[in-house]
Parts: sequence; C-alpha cells; structure tokens
Amino acid sequence: MKKILIAVVLLSGFLLTGNSYMRSPATVMAAAQLEPNWTFDDVVEQMHQDWIGGTVKPEEMTGQVREFNVHIEEIEHELTDGVKIKAWAYGLEGQPATVPGPQIRVKKGDLVRIVIKNNSTQPHSLHPHGITSVDMLNDGVPHITGNYIMPGKSYNYEFVAKEAGTHWYHCHVQTSLHQDMGMYGSLIIEDTEKPSWDKEFTMMLDEWDTHRDPANATARPTYNYFSVNGKSGQSVPDMVIKDGEIARIRLINAGFEAHAMHLHGTHFIVIAKDGYKVPEPYNMDTVNIAPGETYDVLVKGRDGVWPWHDHNSLAATDDGVYPGGMLMHVRGSGDNKFNPDTKPTLVSVEGHIHASDEHVLTTHGDPLFIKEKMTYNSEEWLNASPERRAQLHEQNMEWGQSIDAVYNTVSGTWSFHGNVSENTQHIDATSGALPYHHH
Repeated sequence: MKKILIAVVLLSGFLLTGNSYMRSPATVMAAAQLEPNWTFDDVVEQMHQDWIGGTVKPEEMTGQVREFNVHIEEIEHELTDGVKIKAWAYGLEGQPATVPGPQIRVKKGDLVRIVIKNNSTQPHSLHPHGITSVDMLNDGVPHITGNYIMPGKSYNYEFVAKEAGTHWYHCHVQTSLHQDMGMYGSLIIEDTEKPSWDKEFTMMLDEWDTHRDPANATARPTYNYFSVNGKSGQSVPDMVIKDGEIARIRLINAGFEAHAMHLHGTHFIVIAKDGYKVPEPYNMDTVNIAPGETYDVLVKGRDGVWPWHDHNSLAATDDGVYPGGMLMHVRGSGDNKFNPDTKPTLVSVEGHIHASDEHVLTTHGDPLFIKEKMTYNSEEWLNASPERRAQLHEQNMEWGQSIDAVYNTVSGTWSFHGNVSENTQHIDATSGALPYHHH
C-alpha cells in the first residue's frame, strides 16, 4: 500500500485537495498532498499512524502554564442603544462579565488552566469547542461526566493547547438555552511563529430573542436582533483596516442559525476553517457560516467605508428595521466612525427609484428612506399646485409621525432626531417657502 499524507477538508459539499500546502505527519490529521489514485484503505492506514485526537497529558506541554480565573454572572446586557436584555456571561477575575466572554488567548504547546467560579443561580460548565486534546472530564459536557458547576461552586478545566487556530468556548448545560443567553467566548491558540499580517479581529456572530424568558428552558426562540460581538446594528464598532493593510479576521458563529457574511468593495481570502488550515487558500466575497463553525480570512484594506453583513437581510435588522443587526463596516480611509445618520447627498427626483414609490412601509420601515421621501416631497411642494401641495403635506404628516419626527406648525418645518440626522425641511402649504437647512 502506498505511503501517503492525506488532507481531507469538506467545504460546501466538495472534497478539496491541495498541492501548494504541506504539513508534517505530526500535526492534526497530517494534511498534505493526495496522490491522484488514493483509496479509502490508504486513508484508514494513515489514520492508524497519525494523531487525530486523544488526551495530551500535562507533562507533554512544550510552552508555559497559562491560568485564567473566570467567574459566571447574571447580567443586563445592552445590544444597542436602549435595548437591554437579561444575559448569563463569563468574566475574568477583576473584570465584569460580558457578552461575548473574555477572549482566552494562548500559544501552541501551553498548558491551559481555566478556574471557574459560578456566582449565578444556575448550574453551568465550559466546553472548549474544537479542542481534541482534552480528556473527557475537561470537555465540559456535564450530562456525560456529571461535573456541573453548581451555584456558588468552582471547577478547574485543564488541557494542552495542541491545535493552533481559531476555537471558542461555551456552556454545555441545556445548551439551547445557556448558549443563547450569551455564555460563549473566543479561544485562540496562536502558532509559535510571529504573524505577518498587520492586525487582527475576532467577530462572534449570534442572534437574540429579546422577549425570551430564561425560566422557560424549552420555549422556542423567535429571533428579532442579530449581533456581532454582542452588539447590534449601529452599535457594532467599525473594523479599521487602512488602505494597504492586511488583517486576519476570525469569524465564529456562536448562534443557532447560518449566516451568509458578504463583504462589499473587495474580496477576502479564506485561510482556515474550524481551526484547520485549508489545503489551498481561496477567494470569496460571501462565506456561509453554519452554527458552531469558524472561518479565518484575510482582508486587505482599501479606500472608503464598506459594509460586511449577513446576506440574509432579515438578520441585518434591529427588530425588523434596516439597517441594523448583523452589519459591520470595514473602514479603510476617513477619520470618523461610519455614521448612517449623516444626511445623504440629494439627487435629482427625475428617474430616481424612490421618487415614484408611493407605497413605502411607514410603520416599521427604514427611517433614512422615509426621510429621503419627505425631502423629495418638500422639493416638489415648492412648485406644486394647491391640490398636490395638500397631498404632499398629508403624506409627509403620516411619514413624519411614523419615525417620531416633530412638525412645527408655526414655521412649517420638520425636526428629525434619533435614527435620522437632526435637520429641518419645509413642507407646509400655508406659509412661505422655507429653504432646506441644518440647525
């Protein structure tokens, strides 16, 4: 039988084989070239010979002992301005518990020791997702081992960081509830060589039912908010990747729905999946990331500000209102944070896609879109007939109320606040024409 090294990576239903990437037999599932005529028997023989998981004893560590003291709390978490929910969360000693929990970052070969104190009212655990060097007692699945961390109690987890790559951790007690309540964080195992990229970001994706009652563990959630690193929509910080810089982005889906993450303005290069290097890097502008999956991609910064969002646009909303939700921005130039409330540049009404749309949703629609419609109405009003002016006024009254704008009956102007930029515009048919202006 042939002596071969084998790389098996399933992506999008295809078997990918690489010829430009080599690893030694000592790595996880020794990945390298496939001979063209490999057989299933070849794979079985290679699996017998190479390490593909199993307990790594503490004395086999080749790095340092890294100890993390973690506490579990019940907290109030703010998804975005004014939207607060109950959450359960991990925190490092001396720091508040947060969603996501603190990033645990070590180097390949380190002995990782996580000491957890449960200050909550519920039993919990910590499962190091994707780590195969642990023994059963340190895998954090208490319905198998019985090692629940009961309220007021502590527990120590320990494993050798064998696999360099992007991993994460989460609670494995009543996972459908506890993980959904915010009990997760990233677990990064760095390789020993110095990174060649300029900067790095970790983005944890999740979805939320803000009406969920944690006392009802079996209730099926109805998700209405979608988050990146625990924040939704305008509260998601920009990723600043300056023109020409290379950034490594670690994408982790900590939720229970798949998300098709699409980047505008450029592409990214996939370099790893589920903590393992892909046989050959490949270009994409949309990656479909299933629950529990991780992807590592490289992005090169360019001029401008570009959205990176779930192409299931329902997940790019805050309680149904777009833009929001699972929407982040890559900023390559400009000193100011992206602000969707900035007044857009006005364009000619003639031929504009919004100009003839009389059926815009006014109750829970896009505030910027509604404001734009009101702007066009006010411009049309200046030269309209009395009958048409009355129609425009009635329409703007309805739209303005739908986004909580304030109409001044004396000056005939509107004031916009909150989700749209603060400004005034004339629409009233009974007073003289007032210019569109900021104040």
